Amino acid sequence: MLRSLNLPGIGAYGIEHSFSLGDTARYGLNGSIRTDVVMRDGRKPDAPILSVWDIKTGEARLSAKRAAEIRKNLNIDSEVPVIELHIKRGVSVKSYICRY
Repeated sequence: MLRSLNLPGIGAYGIEHSFSLGDTARYGLNGSIRTDVVMRDGRKPDAPILSVWDIKTGEARLSAKRAAEIRKNLNIDSEVPVIELHIKRGVSVKSYICRY
């Protein structure tokens, strides 16, 4: 459903995409991770990443370790927010440093 909305900065490409060591990866590649939503500064798949959204349900949580793993594999620093979006608990930003 999210793909069909074609949201600016996300489009269809930013949904459930695999990454490994700072680059896109084939789905299921050993050592890769898959993100739920990546928002970029533009529609091109190589545009700078503005934020990463991790959708959770039930008792699941986005741990600091998982947020660090996401940052490493997407090659993003702490200025790019990694955001947990939970169906019951709402939104929480993980390890984000605002420099504005």
